[in-house]
Amino acid sequence: EWFRMVRACIDEAQELGMEAWLYDEDRWPSGAAGGLVTCDPRYRHKNLLMVTCDRADVKRLKQQPLALFSAVVDGAGASDVRRLKAPDDASEAPEGARVLAFFVVADEPTPWHNDATYLDTMDHEAVRQFIKVTHEAYRKRVGRHFGGVVPGIFTDEPNTGGLFGRASIEGRDARAVPWTPELPRHFKERYGYDILDHLPTLFFKVDGEELSRPRYHYHDCRTHLFVDAFARQC
Repeated sequence: EWFRMVRACIDEAQELGMEAWLYDEDRWPSGAAGGLVTCDPRYRHKNLLMVTCDRADVKRLKQQPLALFSAVVDGAGASDVRRLKAPDDASEAPEGARVLAFFVVADEPTPWHNDATYLDTMDHEAVRQFIKVTHEAYRKRVGRHFGGVVPGIFTDEPNTGGLFGRASIEGRDARAVPWTPELPRHFKERYGYDILDHLPTLFFKVDGEELSRPRYHYHDCRTHLFVDAFARQC
């Protein structure tokens, strides 16, 4: 029924000497194909969540963290930051330190995405699936009009997700930045070191530093992955 209506619009535009631009989404932002892509959990948008807890409380975490750190936290600043190998190492953190636990978590389904989520636009495979469900579906049905009465396909505010959002995990408050599981590998290939050793600097000003090289590289890598996975492939 949808494509029958699309064809009717194209026929009318052709008769009136107008253009018929296609649209790749049912709402916005573009990427989930109205949930048809992200009904598969592999393709869902993900965040890196940071939970701050007491040293004794870290053992109560049920999920396996991506990384753990101890740090003395003061507002937006952190000092004496140390990476921990395991929750048991938290007992060796300095007096007054907190434990920073990091998790990679997919978005929860919402009605906006028809009981699915937004797309992981930094994941090449996820974007390929979006193109298959949208662009290829249009090409199959009205591709003969491409380059003529159908000049192109409009895309609406695709993005990697908001920065420093609020979230929760295991009933605990968390802060969030966009993430994709392949980001650490791409990061190491591009910059030569491990972003997992520097996760606190994505959220805090560490040791009073005004500029953070790992934070800059994280945003540069995030932008690269979005441009390469979404924009280039589309």
